[in-house]
Amino acid sequence: MRTKFLVALFAVFCLWSCQDWGEMDPPAGNQQKPTLKELASYTFDDLGSDVSIGVYQGGKAPKLVVDKQLEVVLELDGGYVSYSNPLQFYTLQEAASLTGWVKLNESDEDTPIFCFSDETGSKKLMFTANSDLYYNEEKLNTNSLLLTAGEWHWFSVAVKPDSYAIYIDGVAIDGTITNDESVATVSRAVTSGEVMSFMTEASKLYFGYGSKEKPVKMWIDEVSVYKNLITEKEIAKPELPEIGEGGDSGEGDGPTYENPYILGAPDCSTGWWSEFSPIMKADGDCIFHHRFVNHTNGLNAWNNWVLGISNGKLPNEEGYQEYAIVRADNWGWLNGNGDNTIDKSGYPLSNTYDLTNGWTLFCQEMEGAVVDLTIQRKGSTLTMNADIVTKSKLNWTYSWTYGAIPNGELGVFLTVDGSYLEIDLEEAYVGNVWDKNENIVGNKDFTTPFFGDISEVMTVAGDCKLGCQFINHRSSTGQNWNNWLLAICNGIERGASGYEEYASVRADNWGWIGNQLYDDGHAIANSKYPFESTFNWDTFLNDMSDATINMVLSREGDTFTMDATIMPSSGNEITYKWVYPELVADEVGFYLSVDGSYLDIITQVTYPFIANIK
Repeated sequence: MRTKFLVALFAVFCLWSCQDWGEMDPPAGNQQKPTLKELASYTFDDLGSDVSIGVYQGGKAPKLVVDKQLEVVLELDGGYVSYSNPLQFYTLQEAASLTGWVKLNESDEDTPIFCFSDETGSKKLMFTANSDLYYNEEKLNTNSLLLTAGEWHWFSVAVKPDSYAIYIDGVAIDGTITNDESVATVSRAVTSGEVMSFMTEASKLYFGYGSKEKPVKMWIDEVSVYKNLITEKEIAKPELPEIGEGGDSGEGDGPTYENPYILGAPDCSTGWWSEFSPIMKADGDCIFHHRFVNHTNGLNAWNNWVLGISNGKLPNEEGYQEYAIVRADNWGWLNGNGDNTIDKSGYPLSNTYDLTNGWTLFCQEMEGAVVDLTIQRKGSTLTMNADIVTKSKLNWTYSWTYGAIPNGELGVFLTVDGSYLEIDLEEAYVGNVWDKNENIVGNKDFTTPFFGDISEVMTVAGDCKLGCQFINHRSSTGQNWNNWLLAICNGIERGASGYEEYASVRADNWGWIGNQLYDDGHAIANSKYPFESTFNWDTFLNDMSDATINMVLSREGDTFTMDATIMPSSGNEITYKWVYPELVADEVGFYLSVDGSYLDIITQVTYPFIANIK
């Protein structure tokens, strides 16, 4: 993994210091060969503060993971990232080129690797896992190669005014680059310079986005964007370390959290059942998430992290009832009875651990391992899934499905045994999940008036972070405002005595500040704190029909932030944001509502420990 991070996301600004907009190579008449120049290098050592993140329906948020060959890489599992196009505002004489690594979890010819898009998403240039280039859904190349799953592939793509060249692992798939200066013309005739010109006009460069359907899980790393034509040096597949070899020993190079919650003594002296993490609890169908670094004394396989599942109480609290204990070493028991082991229950644990030499390697690899743990209850079924990146960058999974979990309040906590954990409190969340058509706000015939029905009020105090996903349904005859609404209040339900509203936000770049003061004088658009959005008003009504909205609400001090990612059925991402620095209140409530529309709420989560992070 290269350590440089040249991402030219601020190319529009940075170029002021070195060249003017529209700068081009010297004209051909002066006999100078255009110079190859790397404009951006996406090494994904971090995502950067200027990244935009989106999720397909049913997908997961992008994240950085540790790979056993390329170290830190970008993992996309139905999610995607976008940056400002580093080629924008350039005038290219010769070519535009890209190279990079990609690995698929399963082969799929429609999965997008990268995509250039204009601001509205109406024009796209997309490169897929079938080694195909599509310009506005029209395939450009003649020959294709479907990438095999489970291994890293090096792609190289060059676009000239009238031709294209595509290489996979250094081998030409369609078109060739000869003597570092020409590309063989492929069969499709295009308007001279049409595609290459679009690459400099597009405003965004996406990774993992561009298809209508959710892509398969993949990993991307070390993508470079070049002005002009790449050479044999850039096309050649770089040498990869052997699997398990890694670039470093793995010792002491795991992720560090700015303010981790330390569970257990750092010398691994904490004994069994003597210390517990704060508990997260929820009723009904629910989801829990933790991310932490595991440390072990290495003596026994059970000297690692342990998951506890209860009736919402910790072991040291009165009324504690234990439903399950799951150890990291493929062992556990049910209902507080150590003899009632999970392996005898008919619901066995499963893992991808390397146990070729017994538990010796496991004990070694779990020191410094990063564990991403999710627990979900649906009805009487509980599922657990742990994605583990070990000391030597091995990727393991550990999972369990249990079909007899009780109803009522459910609690999740962690404990240790001859081990300790560094828990990332910023990644800990808990909430509820619903199937489609299970949590509806508003009438399905679109007759519910302005604020005529509301979702459950989510009330928090102090600094907080909440998230929700819902599907917006609007009438084909509705107006811009006949969509979802968000209200920020004092935590009291609308219509009840003492209710006070601080602000309300409509889906269409409109809203009001004040206690139910819905007039132009209190409009957010006319205030000091207007919205930021990428709406296309020519397509807005169609975009909002059946759109999936992923919304994150956060508060730090008196500053409230709404960050919404809107995914229309057409697949063109829209962003919508509002920052309001004058939310002065001790307790704040949030809820969704409608106006001649209805909502289908899918998830609603809180990050319960945000206020504890200093």
